[in-house]
Amino acid sequence: MNNNAWLQLVGLSVVWGASYFFIELMLVDLEPFTAMWIRFAVGLVGLIAICIATGQSMSPIGSKAVDYAITGLLISAAPFALIAWGQQFITGSLTSILMALSPIVTMVVAQFLTTDERLTPQKIVGGALGFAGVLILMVPDLANQSLSLVGQLAVLGATLCFAFGTIYAKRLQGTAPMVNATGQVLFAVLWLTPLSLIMESPFATDAFSSTTLWASLAIGLLSTTLGFVFFYNVLRSGGASNVLLVSFLVPISASILGVVFLAEPLPMTSIAAYVTVLIALLVIDGRVLKRFSAKTA
Repeated sequence: MNNNAWLQLVGLSVVWGASYFFIELMLVDLEPFTAMWIRFAVGLVGLIAICIATGQSMSPIGSKAVDYAITGLLISAAPFALIAWGQQFITGSLTSILMALSPIVTMVVAQFLTTDERLTPQKIVGGALGFAGVLILMVPDLANQSLSLVGQLAVLGATLCFAFGTIYAKRLQGTAPMVNATGQVLFAVLWLTPLSLIMESPFATDAFSSTTLWASLAIGLLSTTLGFVFFYNVLRSGGASNVLLVSFLVPISASILGVVFLAEPLPMTSIAAYVTVLIALLVIDGRVLKRFSAKTA
């Protein structure tokens, strides 16, 4: 990936890392499927507004409706509904650890479903290092919570959705990232509408707290509108395996945000985790290793 793609990957990790916190706030007043419907509905409004403001035609959404319906289900509606439902039983910290398996799952699936994203020794080593870094960061949290198998299985299901959906989304690379994001999120709203209406009671709540309102706006406009623009930009330049490296960075971003904005302590385990994930990303990127090999040759 080029430097711009790496910067957008970091930006994606920040807005998606914050989404776990926003979800926990929303679940105080809302049921999980309804919370995710609101997330994508707000995000869709933001994406349409940007498309109109920048003069981008949304006509490809109609001609590629099937593709957007599939990506809307596998990348948006299904995984985020599973994540929100699972977070009723497990913490955001454990969720982010399980989601760190996404790049590894995607690498394995890509080995069988693609011809241009095959497993290589550097991907295997980098994936293992990245997951180790996330575990180092989150071990203290794991030691202080009870583990729910149901919640864990739901989040693991989300990683599989991401893997298949991200690989499928490669066929949309010829369309503008903003249009891809809009089409995907539109169908996510359509998929989640019957889930919310049939399985939950979205109109039972008379009023939202101000916290839920602000969390809904933030997760919609930042984690969804901005997040999926980053997602499709990175997917176009880096491929399916690389875009889901964000799962290694999400817990790191969440930890750093806590240190900067909440004055949380910075233990040595966190520093070790940051360094391990950085090494993992350098290994997967490969450019530093190539330069080192060229100098020693």
